[in-house]
Amino acid sequence: MGGLQAVVDFNRRVLICSHLFILDYFNSRLTNGLDIPLVFLDYRFVNGVFQLVIGRSWSNNSLFTEEVRQHIEESFATFLIQHPNVHCPLVPSAVRGKRPIGFSKILTSTARTYASSMVNHVVEGFDQAYIGYLQARLARSIPELNRFQVGALADFVFDTCAQNQDFEPVWPTINVEDSIDHAMVDAKVDTALNELIDETWDRWTQLAIRIEQEGPLPQQDADEDNQDDESDNLSVSTATAMSIDTISTLGISRLDVATGPYTLPPLADPSLSTDNAIRSQAPPSVSITTTTITRYPHLFIKILFDVLCSLERLNEDQHTAPAPQTSVHWNWTHHQLSGMHDWSYLNHHQRSKLVRGISKSINNNTPVDIERLPRVFSQQSRQQVTTLVAETQRAIAAGTFSSEAYLVSPKVRLFSVLPTPSLTRKFIQVSHDSLGEIMRHFGLEHYVVPQAIRPVAGQVHDNFKILNLKRIHSGRGIFLNQLYTDGYSVCVPFKKMSGASSDQPLRLTDISPVAMQQMDVWGKDPGVTDIFVASNSSDPRAYLSPADLPGEPLLATPPNPRHQIRRFSSAEYYVKAGYRKTVANIKAWKQQHGITEIESSFGSPKTTVRQNITAYITEKLRHLDRLLLFYGQDIQQLRFLNYRGAQLVNHDLVKIFVDGGRKYGSHASNYNSHDTYMSRLNEDGSFKSRRRQHAHPSPPQSSETRNGKWRPLPFQPSTQIPLLCIGDGRFGRRRFNKKPLGLANRFKKVVRLAQRQFPILVVDADEAFSSKVCSKCGKKTLTNVTVDGGESKLHAVQCCETCSTVWQRDCNASRNIHALSHFAALGVKPLVFTPRDQDQADPSTTSPPDAQPNQPTPT
Repeated sequence: MGGLQAVVDFNRRVLICSHLFILDYFNSRLTNGLDIPLVFLDYRFVNGVFQLVIGRSWSNNSLFTEEVRQHIEESFATFLIQHPNVHCPLVPSAVRGKRPIGFSKILTSTARTYASSMVNHVVEGFDQAYIGYLQARLARSIPELNRFQVGALADFVFDTCAQNQDFEPVWPTINVEDSIDHAMVDAKVDTALNELIDETWDRWTQLAIRIEQEGPLPQQDADEDNQDDESDNLSVSTATAMSIDTISTLGISRLDVATGPYTLPPLADPSLSTDNAIRSQAPPSVSITTTTITRYPHLFIKILFDVLCSLERLNEDQHTAPAPQTSVHWNWTHHQLSGMHDWSYLNHHQRSKLVRGISKSINNNTPVDIERLPRVFSQQSRQQVTTLVAETQRAIAAGTFSSEAYLVSPKVRLFSVLPTPSLTRKFIQVSHDSLGEIMRHFGLEHYVVPQAIRPVAGQVHDNFKILNLKRIHSGRGIFLNQLYTDGYSVCVPFKKMSGASSDQPLRLTDISPVAMQQMDVWGKDPGVTDIFVASNSSDPRAYLSPADLPGEPLLATPPNPRHQIRRFSSAEYYVKAGYRKTVANIKAWKQQHGITEIESSFGSPKTTVRQNITAYITEKLRHLDRLLLFYGQDIQQLRFLNYRGAQLVNHDLVKIFVDGGRKYGSHASNYNSHDTYMSRLNEDGSFKSRRRQHAHPSPPQSSETRNGKWRPLPFQPSTQIPLLCIGDGRFGRRRFNKKPLGLANRFKKVVRLAQRQFPILVVDADEAFSSKVCSKCGKKTLTNVTVDGGESKLHAVQCCETCSTVWQRDCNASRNIHALSHFAALGVKPLVFTPRDQDQADPSTTSPPDAQPNQPTPT
């Protein structure tokens, strides 16, 4: 085990040092106007850098020309002079007489992983990075708009120019305050949009020309994971050698590197607006999709670099001190109040309310009401607030008030062109040959079989018999004679036969209405704050008129207006899985060992300036030994405990709908749910006194409310098969490649895999407009509840203007999804859930004169 940990640590250090050189080398090429060839994103380039870092020469002579290899080696020699501690010594052996080695096969697999991460970093982050750039430009050009309006305009510009069929451009509704000149704002919007669309189209046009010039990409060579490498020299032969003409076409042999001081380019490349040969009024011939970025990631790295340059220019311009101001920004107020002693006693909502109130008092030139300040404020803090308001109002009246630029206009958030490897130990791939090499190096030769003995499919290689694989091997599948380890935990992959069922997922139209009546149907609304909120009942009468309501038993009115609601929040997930405790422990350890100060002294790789990149690399290498020692086995142990905790919570997410789980159900193992058990305890840990409940003399009234408030039904076990109708969420940009991100995506994967183990069914349900329609009256008249005199809205609380019902947003959406699943099984969809009915309060205003208000439309 000690040998594996030594190999893991060596692999981690080689990867981090190689990343620093690649970061410096890529920055140098892009700074001097050179492109990044596609082959530089291949694992063989990363593998060659690994050779240089461990003190060996570049050995791949089939893919890279002599000129390219010579330039890379010269660049690394210069880099090594500036940073001598980038060199990584080979792994020594405890056995006398054995020379240090580098474990080439393991490093090759690591090179493959990091090369894939470089491509994925560009593919997954390009949309967000470019939209962030558009938002920064729009916020600077149109300061009258808030961040939501700016974000909607940026999405419109990107979707218009990207020509991606999955994201059609939607023109946002821009509403500004009455005190602002609307004509001026409209003129600014038109000017800014035309400028950004022209600039983006010019970028895409140049990109289309480059793609046409490169032609079809060369075929990748065959898999080389099983190549023999008896000499530990990291040499990798290619199955299909690339010709010199092909390499020159990719731009690998063009090494006209310019020298000179680096200066930031202007916000917009002048060549984009003056190159009439490239400019065209028609849209470019290339669409920016995931497929396009995946095929040509080297071309999009150049665009990301230019965008990062522009964002840095924006941040530099904001360092200039603004002119005297006539009002205060809430950022300035927050900065001033955060220095008070009693500030730490306020929660997030109290701080936001106080900042808005103080800013409004200063801008309106009204005295602050001391009685409305938080109760936790001491007399000294109240006096400080009064003095701050009075002095600021006098400065504004005298025309001498000015705040720091970053408080009026915060800096734009930057991004990194390359992915940054973590300092924690990485999982390495250990095959039967690699395991034999490790055992020979650390004095366990008598357990190693000769290399001539190849592994047999379905049988464990003799090298792995040193490990106890009996428990994990039985019934798991075919062992692949390889494993992954980070020095503490082990991941063992198995190969299983695919099921005989079709790859197409189950749809609501595949379930008959009669079968759905025999199921326990749950409408589930996935989200961010709550992983899901589920309801098992709804009223179909609310969406259709009695004349249009089909005579189906499936749409019958439920006998009890009360129903069950089950939810699981993201905060609950992280607490029960142990992530919050892990973060707190790591934070305390960092402060105890001084790691926090070391990491705060670093620069940032999110820059294009050569001096900043050099300073970042120097500081990181200077403290690298101490950082690697800190992020050692203790951190790996916490990560493994988080993995175990996440598996338990994922299991409970499914059990909630099978038997209630630990949260809702009552089991003999824990007698009752934890929440119910804790509610029976006093603060000192003793049990509360309970009175005997006597029967009520009169039967209870069958009402859905108690004291004027609707309450859900408690947990009730069911013998029916649960049918989970999960909202598909086909909107927004919190997605990648048509898949949701975060815990919502993890929850969908968990419940789909659980269909093999538990008697449940999972289908996708259309949740369009489910958060805009009231599930009680069926009208699209929901509005967010406002607080603080209408200055802020509560996103999670909605009120219906028709029936005056107050809803929790996700509960209402889950009821609508439950109803939509029933309508989908019948092949109909109420008009209120279609875009034809999204602009009016009464659905009848857009229906044809001879049509009913909520006439169903066939799907």
